[in-house]
Amino acid sequence: MSTGHGVPALMTSFIGRHRELRQARRLLRTARLVTLTGPGGVGKTRLAMRLATQPGRQFDDGVRTRDLASVTTRQHLERALIEAVGIYDQPGRPARDVLIEHVIDRDLLLVLDNCDGIAEELGELLEELLRAAPHLVVLATSRRRLECTGEHVLVVPPLTVPDPTIPLARLAASRREAVTLFVERARAVQPRFRLTAGNRAAVAELCARLDGLPLAIELAAARVATLPVQQILASLPRHRFDLLAGGATDYHATLQGVLEFSYRLCSPAERLLWCRLSVFVGSFDLDAAEHVCTGPGLARDEILEVLTGLINQSVVSTSRDPRSDRMRYYLLESLRDFGAAHLPDHRESLTALRRRHRDYYTRLVSEARASWCGPQEVRWMRHLQDDRGNLQAAIDDALRAGHAGTALHMATDLARTRVCFFEGSWRETLGMLGDVIDANPRPSPLRDQAVALHAWIALCQGHPGPARTRLSRYRTLARHPRAHGLAVADAAFVAGVYALLAEGDTDAITLLGRARDEYAHAGENGWEHMALLFGAFAAAFFGDEPLARQATDECRRHAELRQTSWGRWWALLPAGITELRWAADPRVAARLFESALTALAAEGDQWGSLWAALTVAWAYAQTGNYKIAGDLLCGTHNAQEATGVVMEGLGPFAETTARTVDIVVDGLRQRRADPGDIDLADRLARLRHGTNLRPPHARMPALPGARRADRPATRGRLMPHATTPGRLRARQATTAGTARPSPGPHRTGGPVSGPGHRAAHRSTSSRRRRRPSSRSRRTDRK
Repeated sequence: MSTGHGVPALMTSFIGRHRELRQARRLLRTARLVTLTGPGGVGKTRLAMRLATQPGRQFDDGVRTRDLASVTTRQHLERALIEAVGIYDQPGRPARDVLIEHVIDRDLLLVLDNCDGIAEELGELLEELLRAAPHLVVLATSRRRLECTGEHVLVVPPLTVPDPTIPLARLAASRREAVTLFVERARAVQPRFRLTAGNRAAVAELCARLDGLPLAIELAAARVATLPVQQILASLPRHRFDLLAGGATDYHATLQGVLEFSYRLCSPAERLLWCRLSVFVGSFDLDAAEHVCTGPGLARDEILEVLTGLINQSVVSTSRDPRSDRMRYYLLESLRDFGAAHLPDHRESLTALRRRHRDYYTRLVSEARASWCGPQEVRWMRHLQDDRGNLQAAIDDALRAGHAGTALHMATDLARTRVCFFEGSWRETLGMLGDVIDANPRPSPLRDQAVALHAWIALCQGHPGPARTRLSRYRTLARHPRAHGLAVADAAFVAGVYALLAEGDTDAITLLGRARDEYAHAGENGWEHMALLFGAFAAAFFGDEPLARQATDECRRHAELRQTSWGRWWALLPAGITELRWAADPRVAARLFESALTALAAEGDQWGSLWAALTVAWAYAQTGNYKIAGDLLCGTHNAQEATGVVMEGLGPFAETTARTVDIVVDGLRQRRADPGDIDLADRLARLRHGTNLRPPHARMPALPGARRADRPATRGRLMPHATTPGRLRARQATTAGTARPSPGPHRTGGPVSGPGHRAAHRSTSSRRRRRPSSRSRRTDRK
């Protein structure tokens, strides 16, 4: 199932369920929470996915889906729902508040699958969400009720089975759904399979004996490739499918019996692989299966053949990533649970299996850390995204098993890949780093790395608190002439990013240059590039023209040398800022920003797309395209709210954006050519005072080719050639409400000054007064 995006496509045909579909659609038109209940294998998930694609009514904000099978705690549940509704982590705020704020006025269908393991906590959370959001509708699947106020339960029955006294040909399709499913799935493995006079009765009896359970029928149909239907029927253990006293059918026993039947018909190698695959959380690839499942009784070169056998028997399911054409494999929950319960010598075997799983993903993330800055960068990011469940499971298992050092190593390497920026999992990553830091209380170089990474991620979200607590130590270490190594690189990097984003201080250029040199000496190619990138931003905002052009050119050359696509497109942003500040024609900057936005969006980097769109707005404001610039500003503002970015904590970005808002508002109000311009100007004016702009203005517009940056600047410069020394730091000190002495002449101001400075300062200080800072429980990591 999708993890919070659209609705996953069904890989096989959908059979029957006309009555249940009608009932569910009727409920979805009036009820706020509909829970599909029933035994395992009855088809709750497929029915939910069908309803998600054809819900019977229009939801203006679409449909979101999330599988909760691996979620076990309230904290993980909140993170999962944040993903499900399509927003990012906001580390400085409680997840519950983020959820409520996002869904409060959205007309949205949220489909939650496999809620059994978290039913009580989910029921409590959904009750809060549904009370706050009058247009939110939730469709859940669970073997038991969620016990939530307003819950409507729809029991999903097995598929209809034919009356044995009536010939199949005389039955309507709705009365023989189970037989139809069997035939469809049998043809998938044996294309020449047909219902004949010789097998009709056996098929009908088989479906009846399997109680019409879709999963049981699919498993049995997979055997048609090697066994005739009559032999499959004869092999079923009758005693497991007898009617119980009172006329009820024990569907769990039915499914369990079919699973045991399938298990018994597997070869010894297939049984062993089935059991060992149960260690994976979510999907996995062939390389992972080969490394983790190889062991006594199963050689590595046998894995593919044995795995193919399990696929042919419908034990293992497959999916193909359309972006990379890579095959992924997974077990349905019932099959996974069965495999885990049947591990030979369960306790000892499971311990060894988890150790191999942990070791494999430790090596994987270590390789990703060392290799991501190169031509395979995007492939690595997507690989880590696909394996997120397994990576988290490996870290959790290491903590449970008393291997806190291994967990620290894994979490640090994972954070160094900066995949959390690619996929937007800041809260999850900060929480993960917090867990491993807490589990390793003794000081160590590796722990120091984790603390520095925690501070850096928070800084990029506009939360300077974690970095501030160690800032003095970082600055001292970074300026020590005889200190070298990764610790010095991290200290200089965090101090430099703090100077750039929290202080608007030209010390950022020097500190990030030191970080770049130390990372290069330590062989950290990816982090050498990160220091170059942030250094290029610092030089573009604060340096003179030769320094800005030198820094941005060096960043772009390094990205080309490393053949990193992500790095190449990100490097266009400081290059564009340099052009916007120094070039006579802002259209040059606009073209760079547009190229970055197009490429980052195509690669799925939504974090990068957000900032690229913001810079496009800056350039469009200078070309006089106020309408497009205004729409982009509204869209990026709401995206920042959704990601938890505190704009006031991002120094020159905040100042330049505030100035851009002033230019666009003035331009729209003076033009008055379109009534819509005045409405947009009014909305931007509210944005200037910190008002959250809700939909329908939340989506960023596409860049219309005919109206791209096609005019030179028509108003005052957005970024001056020179600034008064100390202006930005003094301005920020006033904004923060703290009196600090003006810095010396070695500092230069930020990129925003001139006639719009007072308005920009007013908007920034107003927003800072209106929104008090909030921190998570791990804001200050010692």
